[in-house]
Order: sequence, then structure tokens, then C-alpha cells
Amino acid sequence: MNISSNGMKLNYSPFKWLFKSQKEELENKMYYDQLWTSIETMPIWNWNKVIETGDLTFLFKDYENALTSKRLKGIWMDLQQQHMTEFGVDQLVVQRIRYIKNIIQLNIKFVNTRDRSLLNLIKVEEAKLKASESTYTYRFYKVLDAVTTTKGFRVDPKEFTVIEWYHALKNMSNGNN
Repeated sequence: MNISSNGMKLNYSPFKWLFKSQKEELENKMYYDQLWTSIETMPIWNWNKVIETGDLTFLFKDYENALTSKRLKGIWMDLQQQHMTEFGVDQLVVQRIRYIKNIIQLNIKFVNTRDRSLLNLIKVEEAKLKASESTYTYRFYKVLDAVTTTKGFRVDPKEFTVIEWYHALKNMSNGNN
């Protein structure tokens, strides 16, 4: 019987997470073996599909037979953290975040003051954000063609990993082959 510090009966063990059963460990291992969990092994095609569609089932190695799960969000966040650790944050993303932050702050100020002149400033910031979308978005296959041309061989996006892809782009932008 589990009793809390205030004498109430608990329906769960507060330390259950410490003692996972071997069955749970095996199920987790089997689950994670079906997923791309590292940018060093994940193909750029799957990465791009997640970004384009927002569909996290592309994190599965066999994405056609995949089922969604709450755990996929955590795995995607981990993959993005790996990407940011390796390559940093793109300046275009930083600029878009600034526009979004300005829009939010102006909206809060408008709600608090009801100053309708702020609506014009909000529209200006929204226009800047929309204009930055065309700069930020790119055609994947157009960039794939440029990488293939630079590399001198056909790059298969279903085999070329995320880390290889972004290092190739980084080297191209620096003028290195």
C-alpha cells in the first residue's frame, strides 16, 4: 500500500519510473529501433518531409505503415536539438522569430491599450514576416540539383543523411567543394 506524506492512499507508485520492467525496456527498444533518432543516420528526404508536411510519421524507417504517437514529438525535438547543436541557428530563422515576437508584443499592447494605430504596425510586421517566407523556404529538389552538381555525382535523398546534407550546404556556401 502506498501512502503519501499527508496520509492519503496513493493509487500509483511515485517511484514506478525508477523500476521499469524488462518488458517495458524491450518494448521501448523495439519502438526506437523503428525510428530515425539521429541526424547522423536519418535520410534528408525524411527530414524534409517532416518539415514540409509536419507529419511526424516520417520519423519511422517504414513510414508507410507508421502510427502516430505522443513520443514522436519528443523524438522530433531531440533531432532538432541535434541539428542546432551541430549547425547552430540559421539567421533567417532568427529574423523570422523576431518578427513573430514583435507581432505578439504589438498584439498584447493593442489588447491592453485598444490603440487602433497599433493595428497598422501589426500589419507591417506581418507583411515583413510573409516576405521573409519566400526567402526562408526553398525548393528541396532545386537545392538537391545544386548539391548533386557540386558533388559531381547523383545524391540520393533517401540515403544521404541530414548531417551530410547540411555539411554539404555549409561547404557550398563557404565556397568549398
